[in-house]
Amino acid sequence: MQKIMLGFIAILLMTMNSYAQEAVTAEDPNVSSFHIDSLLGALQKDDKRWTSFIKGKNVLTGLYHLKAGEEDRQQPHDTDEVYYVIEGKAKFITDEQEIPVTKGSVLFVKAEVAHKFVAIEEDLVIIVFFDQ
Repeated sequence: MQKIMLGFIAILLMTMNSYAQEAVTAEDPNVSSFHIDSLLGALQKDDKRWTSFIKGKNVLTGLYHLKAGEEDRQQPHDTDEVYYVIEGKAKFITDEQEIPVTKGSVLFVKAEVAHKFVAIEEDLVIIVFFDQ
């Protein structure tokens, strides 16, 4: 499962580039392409914290945005998940540990484990992959 999730991360990261573009759907109905700048712009415009943008048979992927100083109110989830931090600086805590996170951090959390981001020093932009 972890290899599959890391594969999804690799594919998504390969689709990112430095040019802003809107979400694009390829001619193939089985393939979609997105750009983080467009997704983040929509979140910020609507003052939202979360949006999902990939809903597949085995994966749900979304963008999570937390502002500096904000409280992360998420609850444990019933599926495994992977976080990829695109930008920001904070700490990630579970019942057992505290992990500093910055741009490029990748975190894996098993289902039902309590966790959240705390001490958010710089706005966090995170891609989240949920196992379905």
